[in-house]
Amino acid sequence: SGAQRVHDPELLRVQAIKVLSDLKSDRFDTSIFTPLLDSNNPRVQFHAALAAGKHGVKGAFQPLLALAERLKPNEVYLRHAAITGLAGSASAGQLTALRSHENEIVRLCAVVALREKKDAGIAEFLTDSSVWVAAEAARGIHDDWSIPGALPALANALGQNHDERFVRRALNANLRLGRSANALRVAKYVHNSQAAPAMRAEALDTLANWIGPPLLDRVDGRRRDLGRRDPQPIAKAIAAAISKVLKSGDNTLIAKAIALSTQLKIDLESDALIALLENRKAPSSLRVVALQGLNTGPAVTYALQAKEVDLRSVGVRMLALKDETGALPILDNVLRRSKSIREQQHALGTLALMKSNGAKDTIGSMAASLSTGGVPAPLRLDVIEAATQLGVTNQLAGFEKNRDPEKYTDQFVECLEGGDPVAGLEVIKTHIYAQCVRCHKLDNSKGGSIIGPNLKSVGGKGREYILHSMIEPNKLITEGYGTINVQMKGSDEVIGGQFRKETKTHIEVRLPDKKVLKLKKADIALKTPVVSIMPTMGNILSKRQLRDVIEYLSGLKEK
Repeated sequence: SGAQRVHDPELLRVQAIKVLSDLKSDRFDTSIFTPLLDSNNPRVQFHAALAAGKHGVKGAFQPLLALAERLKPNEVYLRHAAITGLAGSASAGQLTALRSHENEIVRLCAVVALREKKDAGIAEFLTDSSVWVAAEAARGIHDDWSIPGALPALANALGQNHDERFVRRALNANLRLGRSANALRVAKYVHNSQAAPAMRAEALDTLANWIGPPLLDRVDGRRRDLGRRDPQPIAKAIAAAISKVLKSGDNTLIAKAIALSTQLKIDLESDALIALLENRKAPSSLRVVALQGLNTGPAVTYALQAKEVDLRSVGVRMLALKDETGALPILDNVLRRSKSIREQQHALGTLALMKSNGAKDTIGSMAASLSTGGVPAPLRLDVIEAATQLGVTNQLAGFEKNRDPEKYTDQFVECLEGGDPVAGLEVIKTHIYAQCVRCHKLDNSKGGSIIGPNLKSVGGKGREYILHSMIEPNKLITEGYGTINVQMKGSDEVIGGQFRKETKTHIEVRLPDKKVLKLKKADIALKTPVVSIMPTMGNILSKRQLRDVIEYLSGLKEK
């Protein structure tokens, strides 16, 4: 009963500890918490440990250590309390000395307590035999505000532990330190046969970010402005190690290595690149990277004659950057005769980069024919973008005049076809403002949001429907997914939630806690129109992104 709970001595002891914990240390003898750490009641132990840490109780180290030694892996709350107690009452030396303790949980508690104290002694645990403890040490050194004094030790530990949590932080520690020796260590890790393939690829990605590290940390997302770095000493340091990657036989690593060498202007063995370019069994994406790495006249000539669209497209762009006169007839031929939309789109993108009058004439002519339907629908956006980039927008006047000003979706008609479904899925999953997957699922997999309708079969409704629903979401609300506010008669309370359905007698509203209310229509005083919580994507995504998303969604036709 309630009366029994009030007189429960253990509950009263807990409340007493909490009250004392909030007092200043000079108001009472803080050693009172120490014997309570040995209580048989977990709640008493929990609050006593927190209080001991808060007041820095001298003499609490051994009782807290004993508490940690008794912990089981699933006692996470008591573990948190023990860590807090140790962080506040133990010295850094006492905690570091626990690196040789036989109990894994004790060592883990020491690591997190050292992290709380921001003490570089945490580096002693990077070589711990427990993957759990070592990874926690790496996290403590690297994440959040970090422990700068221990960062070099973490960087040096690359290759000692192959747990992904550890490796990512060790790689990034080298990136943050940024010296040539750090870059060489990362480059050598690429050849570590015991490392996971994904982590060897991550090492090359780390090097690709070396000269201009991103503002948002690649591991924990914290903003760190590391500034730009001189590429020459870095390139010199890693050249030999990167050249060896070409002999690895791993296409993913080879592609990344060639791209990195191009970025840093590292001279790779031309014979190996030529062999890769001419290897018809190799993926075209890899052959493209080899072409870009060579960047020679013979290599470009070879690419222009290749059967693969990607090779031809990249080859003609490389030619255009050096010889616009020579590239122009090739690009004209692609636009007139190629059966590949992707190749034609790439040709338009290349023309947009050129400065010659010939390029402007070609794009201007196509822009003028937009109004008469002379340009295939998948190319309309590319022509508009090229015309805008080359400054021949006057030729777009006829097409723009044909848009219906009363029809908002008509302002986006060029987005209906020609997108890249892979890029579209990337937008759906990762666009920071669109946040599509926060509300929508794309299949029948478990989990995911049910705020918006499942899009698994939206492709069956057609591209125009998809465009309309993205641009004017309030005009196409799927039944059961709008929001509504309802005020009942005789009440000032407003009930707001997701409008599920309406019958002759009731309205169903799903509340934020997922509870569904059936409201009698006869009892409703006021209700708002059903509206969509989805913002118009026309204000968030570029037209190219819209086109890519439509291309992806139009392929979703699961029943």
